[in-house]
Amino acid sequence: MTHWLEGLQSSPYLRIVGLGFIVLVLQIPIGMFKDVIYERQQRRQMAIDEITGKWGREQSIIGPVLILPFEKKILRVEDDGQTRITRVKDHAVFLPDVLKVRARVESNVLSRGIYNVPVYSAELSMTGEFSPLDFSHGEIPDQDVFWEQATLSVSISDERAVSSASQIVWGAKVLSLEPSSKLGGDSGIHARVPSEHTRGVSIEFGIDLNIQGSNSISFAPLGEQSSISMNSNWKDPSFTGPWLPVRRSSTATGFDAEWSVELLGKNYPRGWIGLTKYQEELTDSLVGT
Repeated sequence: MTHWLEGLQSSPYLRIVGLGFIVLVLQIPIGMFKDVIYERQQRRQMAIDEITGKWGREQSIIGPVLILPFEKKILRVEDDGQTRITRVKDHAVFLPDVLKVRARVESNVLSRGIYNVPVYSAELSMTGEFSPLDFSHGEIPDQDVFWEQATLSVSISDERAVSSASQIVWGAKVLSLEPSSKLGGDSGIHARVPSEHTRGVSIEFGIDLNIQGSNSISFAPLGEQSSISMNSNWKDPSFTGPWLPVRRSSTATGFDAEWSVELLGKNYPRGWIGLTKYQEELTDSLVGT
């Protein structure tokens, strides 16, 4: 009997079976730990979604752009062989020659239970200039352009978080802001531009916005010459986008950064036909943190 027990203890097969049993038993607490970790992750994500849903999500600002609707004629050959003209409304999009963005970003932390979520409030100043509008690239007759329906548009990814917005200064005139961007998606703001302030003249503009957000803030360098500067009390910035800042400094109290982007560095033109054209290229050009 003693020899039989000693044989079992020295058996490599029994040792393998015993080791397998121990591994199976250990899977019980490991599975419990995984459940706890998953639950904590779910609760954290719920806290983030709740706070950012009320405060503001990631913010991407594309604009301002000038949008002009026009009527184009399409020749169609019908089944009877007759050629007929169909009139369709389309939109021309123009980018500014000069765009300067100044952003002061004040970061903060909001709590939900044991979870902390970084958020921010940003004061934005956008200034620049549009050159006289040119429709030669689209071969559109002047009489087919609806000059009185021109709009200045800014796309904002989470427009609900615009805490305040001043009126737009367009040349010597002050324009009232309205919701929706008119560019691609509807999220953003726009203003009607008087027809006498769009035809044949260069116009300077100025827009001041206060917005809230979380995780990131970025801007599209739309101008032929674009300058974007950002100042914040956030101590550990991570810069994003296809261009790094030409100047940056980080201290214990925050950071300063500045981007300078020229037209030749981008893969979209100064103007085009169609509201949804170049949407992917515009998004890909966003820079920020």
